[in-house]
Amino acid sequence: MMEELRLIRMGLWGPIKTGKTTLALYSWPKPIVHFDFDRGFDRAEPNLLEYNIVKVPLGVPLGPYLKDNPTADIFTKPYA
Repeated sequence: MMEELRLIRMGLWGPIKTGKTTLALYSWPKPIVHFDFDRGFDRAEPNLLEYNIVKVPLGVPLGPYLKDNPTADIFTKPYA
């Protein structure tokens, strides 16, 4: 029997505005933590209305948000 998968680190690269963020956040297993490098979340958010989304402000540690929101589907945080 295989052990349950607990953590995946994945990066997507490609031209701007090609749907990378929408693809990842809409189709990958939840919960998911997203670091927003190019403001792609702003474009993807209208397609994600059925998910419980927690937005972590820039400069604020992610850990407390993960602990305090156990039912969240998506955690997103801007990256610089």
